[in-house]
Amino acid sequence: MNLSLSKSCVETTPAKLKKEYGVVDLGRWTNYLLSLPTDFVNDWIKTEQHLEDYNVLIEETDSFILKRPSSRSNALDRLDNIAAQSTLALLESQTLHLPFEVRYQLEACISQGLLNEYSMDDKFLQKLNSFGSERARMMLEGVADRNFIFYNPMDMFEEPQVMHYWPGIRVPSQTALIRKAIITPTMIYFKTPTVEVTNRILRQYSHLTDRFLRVQFTDELTFGKISSSQGFHRSDELYARVERVLRNGIKVGDRVYKILAWSNSQFREHGALFFCPTDHVTCEGIRDLVGDLKHIRSVGKYAARMGQCLTTTRHVNGISVPRVVAIDDIKYQKDGREWTFTDGVGKISLFNARMISNDHNLAEVPSCVQFRMGGCKGILVVWSDVPAHEVHMRPSQQKFSAVYNGLEIIKVSKYAQATLNSQTIPLLHCLGVSGQVFMDLLEEELKEYEEAMHSSAQAARLLQERIDENQITLVIAEMVNVFMETHEPFLWSLIRLWRCWALQRLKYKAAISVKKSAFVYGCVDETGLLRGYSEMHRVSGLKDENKLPQVFLQIPEQGNEFSTTKYKIITGLCVLGRNPSLHPGDIQIVQAVDVPELRHLRNVVVFPQNGDRDLPSMCSGGDLDGDDFFVFWDERLLPSEWNYPPMDHDAETGTSVARQSSDVTIEDMCDFFTDYMKHDSLGVIATSHKAWADKVGPKDSRCLELAALHSAAVDYVKSGKPAVMHRSLFPDRYPHFMCRQKSYKSFQPLGLIYERVNVETFSPAYEMAFDERILSHFDLLDEELTKARFVKSEYDIAMRRLMGQHEKAITEYEIWSTFVLSKPRVGNDYKLQEAVGRDISALKDRFRKVCAEAITGMPQTSSMFSYSGIQHEKLERFVAAMYTVTYQEVQAALEARDTTYLDAEGNKVAKDQHPSVAMPLISFPWLFHRELIRIATGKREFKQDRTSLSGVSRTLHEAQTSRPSSDVGGADLNINKLDTTAVVEDLLVFEEGDGDCTHIASGKVVHRGDILDLFEDHAADKSDAMNLWESTPETGDFSQKTVKTILAQNSEDFNSGIIAQPKPEEGEDIEHKEVEFEEIEMIDDEGEDALEVLASKIAVTAVGSDGATSESLIQ
Repeated sequence: MNLSLSKSCVETTPAKLKKEYGVVDLGRWTNYLLSLPTDFVNDWIKTEQHLEDYNVLIEETDSFILKRPSSRSNALDRLDNIAAQSTLALLESQTLHLPFEVRYQLEACISQGLLNEYSMDDKFLQKLNSFGSERARMMLEGVADRNFIFYNPMDMFEEPQVMHYWPGIRVPSQTALIRKAIITPTMIYFKTPTVEVTNRILRQYSHLTDRFLRVQFTDELTFGKISSSQGFHRSDELYARVERVLRNGIKVGDRVYKILAWSNSQFREHGALFFCPTDHVTCEGIRDLVGDLKHIRSVGKYAARMGQCLTTTRHVNGISVPRVVAIDDIKYQKDGREWTFTDGVGKISLFNARMISNDHNLAEVPSCVQFRMGGCKGILVVWSDVPAHEVHMRPSQQKFSAVYNGLEIIKVSKYAQATLNSQTIPLLHCLGVSGQVFMDLLEEELKEYEEAMHSSAQAARLLQERIDENQITLVIAEMVNVFMETHEPFLWSLIRLWRCWALQRLKYKAAISVKKSAFVYGCVDETGLLRGYSEMHRVSGLKDENKLPQVFLQIPEQGNEFSTTKYKIITGLCVLGRNPSLHPGDIQIVQAVDVPELRHLRNVVVFPQNGDRDLPSMCSGGDLDGDDFFVFWDERLLPSEWNYPPMDHDAETGTSVARQSSDVTIEDMCDFFTDYMKHDSLGVIATSHKAWADKVGPKDSRCLELAALHSAAVDYVKSGKPAVMHRSLFPDRYPHFMCRQKSYKSFQPLGLIYERVNVETFSPAYEMAFDERILSHFDLLDEELTKARFVKSEYDIAMRRLMGQHEKAITEYEIWSTFVLSKPRVGNDYKLQEAVGRDISALKDRFRKVCAEAITGMPQTSSMFSYSGIQHEKLERFVAAMYTVTYQEVQAALEARDTTYLDAEGNKVAKDQHPSVAMPLISFPWLFHRELIRIATGKREFKQDRTSLSGVSRTLHEAQTSRPSSDVGGADLNINKLDTTAVVEDLLVFEEGDGDCTHIASGKVVHRGDILDLFEDHAADKSDAMNLWESTPETGDFSQKTVKTILAQNSEDFNSGIIAQPKPEEGEDIEHKEVEFEEIEMIDDEGEDALEVLASKIAVTAVGSDGATSESLIQ
C-alpha cells in the first residue's frame, strides 16, 4: 500500500467511508499480516504473554498461504485507482446507481460492521437495486435494526426477517426523520434515521429533512467523550480530525454535508447539525435567515445565538405571530454592579397560555412556559394585565432580531420532587446539617422501597410522591392500583426497574428523595410584594426569619387522587438552590409566604423583584430564562449557618481583541468548536471539587477556587474564555465512592451512603402471568387480533429503533419509563432522561394515532392523538386485542426458551438458556393504560386527562375541587374555576374538526375539555343562555350545523367522570339522534386565530344578568 500522499489531499477531502487515499484503516480492518525479522523471537515471546493476558487466541501453523484477491472485470478500470476494489468504489463508478436513501443505509450497515464492502460484488448490488428504492432501504434497515452480521452479503436475501422487514414508519407533525453520524478518531458510524422532535430550522425546511445530518464527535466507542487536553496527554491529531470534518464536511454517495450550526446542548456534547446544500438552499442562506447577528463579535456568543433556532421546540398550532409589547427589565445598581431581577422572564396572556395547553393536550393551563420566538428566548409567565393577543418581552430576552417570530415551546412548568445529590450534601453538611440527617433520610427511603415491593398502596403512594421529570411515576401509580396484586408482568417489570434505578441513583449519585421539596422553574414577582435580599442583614449575622428574602411556591397536594387540581401553598423557612451547586453560598435560606395576588401561579417558585441582589444569581449564577430551582422545607435540612456570602458567578466578556473589528465567519465557529473540545475542563473541575470537598470540605480555599473555575467553565460556551486549572488543584487521591484507582475510604456522608446502598440487577417479570381479566373480557374476532398484531409489528420496530439509538443496550422498559440504568457515553443522565422522554412521548402519541386509524378506518389528521370519534367499546376491544396478541407472543417465546437442546458437545442444556430465543416486546398494549384499567376493573368511572374521552367531565371535576384563587388586578385567573352547582343540565356540544366546543349556561365555553373564561358573563340561567343563541343574527359568518345535545342527569354524573347520555325515546336510536341548531362557524379571519374569532363573536353578543350586552375584551 502506498501511504505517501500529499498532506493537502488529506486536509481538503471530506470524511467518508471510502478513503480517497492509502491509509491503515484501524477502525475497519480486521486482519493484518505482519512480517517480523528473525531476531524478534525473544520480543515475540513477551508479546505472546501480553496477548494471552487479554485472552487473545494464538494458533501456530507450519505454513500459511496468502490468497490475494482475484482480478475484477474491465468495469473496475473506471474505479478510483487509489481505493481498494471495494463496493463503495464500485458504486461511484456509475456502473450502478443506488438512490441516495438506499446508498446511505448501505453505508450505515457497512460502517457498523454488519456488511463488508470487500465481500460484495456487482451481482449483490444489482439484486439489491432490483427491489426498488423503498423495499431495498427497508431491507437494509432490517439488517441494522436486527443487528444481523452477514459475512456473505447474498445471505441477506435468504433471511426472512430481512426480506419481510417493513417498519411502516409514520412521521407525525412536529417530528422528522433525521440521520445521524458518529465521528471517532478512526471511524464514521452512520445510523438508521430516527423520528425526532423538530426545531425551527427543521420545520422551515421540512421538504429537505433528508439533507440534514446530526453529527457527534466522540472518542472510540469504548471510551466515550473526547476529554480535554487539560490534565491529560492528548494528541493534536484528535482535534485536527475534528477540524478537518468541520471544514470539509462528510460525504455520503454524491452528497457532501457541510457544517450548519449547533445548539448549546449539542455543543456541550460535541455535536452539531450538518446540511447538504441544494442549488437553491445553502448553509450560508439558512444561517442568514436565522436573524441579524452581525452586532455580535464574540465567536462563542455568536454560535450560541445561532443555536437558539436549533433548540428542540414545538410550534404552537392555533396561535399566529403574537403582538410583542416591550417592557422594561427591573434592575438595581450597587457598588458598581448591576443586577437584573427579570433576566429572561416575560409575560403572556391567559388566553395564549390556554391555547398552548390545548395544543399540548395538557390537563391544566401551565403558569409558565419556556419558549423561543424569533431572536427572543426565556420564559413567559401568565399575568392578567396582558391582553389576549400579546406577549410582553423584556430587553434581557431579546438576543437578536429575526424575520420569523412564531411562538415555539420548549417545556411547560411542571412539578417534580427534588432530591439531594453528591454536590448539595457536602454543602449542607459544611453549613451545619448533621451527617446523621442524610443517613436517616436514606434509611427512610430504603425502607419505603422495600415496603413498596410488597404493598400496592405503599407503592402507589411512593410513586405519587416521588414524581420524576417526565411524570411517568404518576402513570405507573395508576397501573399499580389495579395490576400489582395480580402480578401483571409489564407492571411488575416497571416496578423492578424503578427500584433498581432508584437504588443506582442512591449509590452513585446520593440522590436521596426529599418529600418536602419541589424542583420547578423560577420566575419573578411582578407585583413587587415579596421581600428581597438584604446585604446588611447577611453581614449582621443575625438569624432573623423576618429579614430573609421571600419566595412564593404553590404545588399539588401529594397523595390526592386529583393531585393536579388541588394545590397547597408552602410557608415557612426553606432551603433554596440550583444544580450544580459547588460553592457554600449557592445554598440560600429563604422564607416562603402566601401572597393572595400570586395564587394563580402554580408549579413555579416566585422570586422577589427588589433587594440588593437578585436571588437566582446567588444560586450558582442562575437566571430566569428556564433554570430549574430546588426548594426544601424539611426542617432537618435547614443548616445552622444562614449567612454564607454568595459567589459572584458573572462571566467576564468573552471576545478576543482580534475579533472586535470583524464579522464572525463559519471558519471562526469551526476553530472555536475544536478549541472548546481542547479546553473544556468542566468535567475535570467538577470531579476534582468532589474529591477535595470530601477530604477538606467545600469551604477550603482549593474548593472555593474550583467553584470559581467551574463557573467560568460553564460560561466558556458563550464567553470564549476557558477555565484553566493549576496542577496543584488535581487531587492525588480520591474517595472510594468515586471508584478511582488511587483511592481512600471515606467516612463522610457520601462515603457512608455509598457503603449502605446495594444496587440490584434488573430482570423483567416474564415468569408472571398476564392478567386473565383482560384476556377473557371479550370474545375477540380473528380480524381484530390480526389487525392488532400488524400494528404491534410496526410498534415493535419503532421501539427497537429507539432502543438501538444508544451505544449501550437499553431495554424497552427503560425507554417506556425513561428510567435508563446505563450511563450515557456522552452527556449526563439528566439530559439522557430528558431526551428519552421526548422520544417515547412522540412514539406513544404516534402509535395511539395508528391504533385509532386501525379502529375507525379514518386518518387522524390532528397534531396530537384524539379520542374524538372513537367508540368506547371498539376502543376497548382493540386494546384487549393488543394485550392478547402480546400475551400470545410471550407464551410462544417462553415455550421455545424452555425447550432443551444439545450444545456443541452433545450435552443437554437446561431450559431458559436457549441462545436463539429472544423475548418479544410487551409494552405495546400499555399505550392505553387507562383503557386496560377500565377493562380489568369493569368500571368506566376513572380519572381522565385532556386526551381522554370525557375531558369535559374531568374539567368539571377539577373545577369543583380546585381551590379558589385570588384576583390580580380585578381579573379572575383561576384557570378551571367553575361552580358545578350553577351548571345547568343542557350542554350543547358543537363538533368542529378534531376538538369539541361546549357552551354551558353560565356563559363559559368548554373547548376540548378546557373551561375558557373568555369573558365575564354572570348569567347562570338556562333561558339566558338559550336567548343568547336565539338572538344571534344570521350572517355570512354563521351556518346551520348539527349539534348533539348531552343531558347530565345530576351533578354526581360530573363528579364520577361520566357524561350521562340522553334517555332515548322508545325505539329511538340514540347514536343517530341529531338536533338542528345554529352554530358559530370557526372562521380563520386574517390575523386572528379561529378560537379567538369564536370567543370574540360570543363576547360581542353575550347577555349579562342585568340584560345588558357585554362587550368585554377576551382576557
